[in-house]
Amino acid sequence: MSYHPDVFNAHCKLREKITLEYLAPNVSRGLNRQRFRAKARLYLANDVEALAREKPDEIMEALEAKSIVGVGRYEILKEIVRGIDVRMVQDIEETEAEIRRLGGTAVMAVENTESDDPNAMDYTYTCKEQSAVNPMNPRRAPNVNSTHTGPTPVINQPQTSTSPTDNQAPQIPHDFIYRVSPDNRGRALIFNMANVTNNTPLPGYHQDASRLRGLLTRLGFAVDVFDDKRRSQVFNFLRDAQNDNHEDFNAFICCFLTHGDRKKYDRNDMNVHRSNENYIFSADHQEIYIEDIVGMFNAENCPSLNGKPKLFLIQACRGTESTQGLQESPAADHDHRSPEVIPHFADTLLFNSTVQNKMSYVGPGGSRFIQSFCDMLENYHRTLDLMTICTFVCNDVAEKGTDEKQMPEIRSTLRKLCYFR
Repeated sequence: MSYHPDVFNAHCKLREKITLEYLAPNVSRGLNRQRFRAKARLYLANDVEALAREKPDEIMEALEAKSIVGVGRYEILKEIVRGIDVRMVQDIEETEAEIRRLGGTAVMAVENTESDDPNAMDYTYTCKEQSAVNPMNPRRAPNVNSTHTGPTPVINQPQTSTSPTDNQAPQIPHDFIYRVSPDNRGRALIFNMANVTNNTPLPGYHQDASRLRGLLTRLGFAVDVFDDKRRSQVFNFLRDAQNDNHEDFNAFICCFLTHGDRKKYDRNDMNVHRSNENYIFSADHQEIYIEDIVGMFNAENCPSLNGKPKLFLIQACRGTESTQGLQESPAADHDHRSPEVIPHFADTLLFNSTVQNKMSYVGPGGSRFIQSFCDMLENYHRTLDLMTICTFVCNDVAEKGTDEKQMPEIRSTLRKLCYFR
């Protein structure tokens, strides 16, 4: 099918505005491009070559080549860009209205493509050619605008293959992915210390705890929330979880929402050996060292979690310094194999809301860190691994605020990719 030049011009202008204005490297922030790639790949899951594409214009070409997007066919494109930048959705809807105005329908075709008349007009050519062809003297070109109802998104399950061809992206062997079944996720503990003695109440943590509970429950975790517990109670709950039999579970999550600080050097302190370590507060204002929490669930102290991913989310300050910003410069599974011998502290991801010595921010609607983590996990858990999601969180949190900036920090001993599909 071919289209009137005005209709096709409107389509090409929209395409260029999205790829060259909103998603161009020198204009758009990196997270928007990452989100666009991740959401578009849902619709390209069976095309290995298309999945290897990185640039927005190349991804758009792949969507058009598969007739997922085309002239007057923008429903899936709107789904892809929705939540990335509302202006893109508005531009798509304006283009739809323009096409309807020009043709009275979604598209206006010129049905003389088979004519032998040399003066007959055929408006079938690609948007790349559009910039080099006079619309009033068009030439024939391959048509990418065939009728298509749009595919159902398919999640690309990694397949076992270690020898990709020249035009094929390398695929991830199963041995490089943790087995985290939706039927046996595991336990998730959330300690919500919104009210710590001698510290400012942080009611926003109730929002964080509520959202985390809902999201992790939907992902299949058995979630327990503990509000404002004393230090002794915290360790009682942690020891209960440590002594649980996790053999039938695939993962473990522990989250603290509280105040925190860094241990300063004092030679008279009986805990002088813990200088520069980070600690958080229980509700009775007692110190709990983060390393003690993490250590309770290593392979030696919790054997039933051996070889399984363990995520620790710490939403708390790690000091009293604020973070300033600068302008960005331009430019464990159950396969029948011999058991692995792995280090005791393997398979752990400690995700801190901020870097050493710096403060962490929380408002009435929740903390930047936990709200961003929930956003990214909710949006991308079907397609991206946990480390990539955490990297997205780092970028998202780093972009928030103006004078009071915040930079999360990842410390990982994960040996494989972890998906919560």
